[in-house]
Amino acid sequence: MKFRFVELSVLIAAQIMLAGAARAEFQLAPARGNVTITQETSHFWKDLWDTLSGHRPRLSGDLLVVVKDSSTGLPIPGAQVMVGEARGVPFEGNTATTDGEGVAAFTHAVLREGKTVTVTASRDGYANLSVLNARGNRMEIGLVRQAPAAWAFLDGDVKGWPTGLDRKTLEVGFFLPGVRPETLLNFDPYQIVSSYRVEIDVYGKRLVPGNVVMPPQDKTYMIFPVHIEKPSYIMPVPTGFEAHLTAIAGNVPLGKAMDAMKEKDFLAVLNLTTLTHVTWTPRARVNGNMRNDLTLDIPLRQKAATASFANVPGKMDVVAISMADPSGDRGDFAPLDVKSIKSEAMKGGRGSVALALPAQQRQDDSHWVFAALFDRSQFIRRKGGRMA
Repeated sequence: MKFRFVELSVLIAAQIMLAGAARAEFQLAPARGNVTITQETSHFWKDLWDTLSGHRPRLSGDLLVVVKDSSTGLPIPGAQVMVGEARGVPFEGNTATTDGEGVAAFTHAVLREGKTVTVTASRDGYANLSVLNARGNRMEIGLVRQAPAAWAFLDGDVKGWPTGLDRKTLEVGFFLPGVRPETLLNFDPYQIVSSYRVEIDVYGKRLVPGNVVMPPQDKTYMIFPVHIEKPSYIMPVPTGFEAHLTAIAGNVPLGKAMDAMKEKDFLAVLNLTTLTHVTWTPRARVNGNMRNDLTLDIPLRQKAATASFANVPGKMDVVAISMADPSGDRGDFAPLDVKSIKSEAMKGGRGSVALALPAQQRQDDSHWVFAALFDRSQFIRRKGGRMA
């Protein structure tokens, strides 16, 4: 998905260039009680924030290597760069890891002699690339993304659904692997629903995303009785993927959900859902097919965090996500609530999105809010639909 540069204020706003003319504004900040968004002072997020907002001091050195995705033009953080034919040759310290802007810096007398060198860049998920006879003090390397060597299927049942809902309210949930920090740098709302589809009978045969779950339930749609059942999730992920496995669930008016499902717009279903419960597993590494039954054991409190926006131009969609950091290391985040708002629903380009957080919070729990602004035309061209 391409982003469009716009003016956005989320208390603390960042202007972020992602690739060439494709730009976006977004914010990631701690969520504490009803405080909207505040800037974190820890080094990890301060560095990430400074990098994204363009405030980070530029790296300097005798050789700067910029590593980008060859198809998107986006910088690749965490890539390994080596200058020379082997580690320690032609000088000690000839390897480095790219920062949040995809830049690795090298300083050594050898590089000031004007001789040519070999520069190699590598990153998991990409083909390694070596540039021979490189010369100069700055170079750019574009890595080609590899198709995953293997895929594995995650599947299981989601249990522990709340009871007492009427026949015109649908119970629905979503299985979501944890969101890694690098994913937020190039966030795509359509990552939320799986492209892997399964067929179920919901007032007619329908293809639904494999990560959508609905417990057995008898409802009334218009005047007709309807049985709805999809208690299991199934979703392919690349082997080697490592994150917390999360399920969020809640309820939505059946009529609105059916209208969205007819349009095959499950992002709209999620947006319309009042999410009431969540659960997650310990962080897991996927080495093959895995089955995990998940029990919805963490109640959510509605409107516990808010993302506020101003100066939003027309035909834009704001997407906000509240997230937990289950391991406390910011290695990946468990989604808690996902909501969107259209610019047309805002008065004078101002609005807010209310999000849920766990009802019971311990002092050392860490929760975050991510908010971004997206060009709606990209939604329409991408999938033929958008969040309601």
